[in-house]
Amino acid sequence: MKSKPTAPHSKLWRIPKLGNLELLRGKHLTQSFPQHTHERYAIGVIEQGALGFFYRGENVVAAPGNINLCIPGEVHTGHPAIEEGWTYRMFYFDTSILEQVAAEVADRPRQLPFSSLE
Repeated sequence: MKSKPTAPHSKLWRIPKLGNLELLRGKHLTQSFPQHTHERYAIGVIEQGALGFFYRGENVVAAPGNINLCIPGEVHTGHPAIEEGWTYRMFYFDTSILEQVAAEVADRPRQLPFSSLE
């Protein structure tokens, strides 16, 4: 007997003390997202299934264990790459957090964009 597929669902948390860091957990997602951008950095890891997306002129498939980075303002799409959809975890954060971490690592102020901490 086949088990019934789990219904898609997601949950979003916001952590004000960490610069309004947002955490997202999406399970068994099967929806598609048209072209869009994010105002913040978006980093995610695929846990199950596969996420397809168009980003920087390429069709890409993210499989389990893949880490994805989306830079603020860059246009991309999203869709299930397989019938079962995908499960992932994402976090979204402001550029100011990345600049602060880079400044602490480099021991001097850093502004984006940067390609190294030298």
